[in-house]
Amino acid sequence: MHAPFAADTELWQAFRAGDPRADEYLYRKYVKALYGYGMGLCADPELVSDCIQDLFVYLFLHRETLGEVKSTGSYLFASFRRRLLEMIKQQRRFVSEEGYWPLASGELRDATDSELIQEQTDGERRQALQVLIDKLPTRQREALYLLYYEKMDYPAVAQVMGLETKTVYNLLYEAMTRLRQQAWRLRWLLATGLVCSWS
Repeated sequence: MHAPFAADTELWQAFRAGDPRADEYLYRKYVKALYGYGMGLCADPELVSDCIQDLFVYLFLHRETLGEVKSTGSYLFASFRRRLLEMIKQQRRFVSEEGYWPLASGELRDATDSELIQEQTDGERRQALQVLIDKLPTRQREALYLLYYEKMDYPAVAQVMGLETKTVYNLLYEAMTRLRQQAWRLRWLLATGLVCSWS
């Protein structure tokens, strides 16, 4: 997708000013990512889609009163998360305990903290890694997804999840510690070909 705006801040300013190019571009740039993130929180495609539509309608109708944001993506993810969790609560549905965020196929940036993940290159290793990630607590998986798959920084992840930045560091430290502790099981699974049988 061709980017008609040089920077995120320029896109947000154009959207607030009523530029129709910004309306379409903002939606097209974020709708797929918001949908994937929403499906990790609630495995209800209709509810997630409705929430995305509601969010963009709200933004469109209130654009003149919206403030400046440091990161358009972080703002949209945080707004979407609050709105979706509220809709889930109103409908007496539950946040998915099995929240699925496909981290194993994402590109990871931090070589120091994610050596185990970065080594996974072929399909079987990605599958084995996803098994390990799926065993992490939901909030740890969510933080990993935002940091590595959506390429947010720690403060942005904190903003989206409504947490202190220090708490996000702790969540990710605990997640990476758990993954490292399970590394021997991953190697054993790969060696024995029993990746699919581990549940």
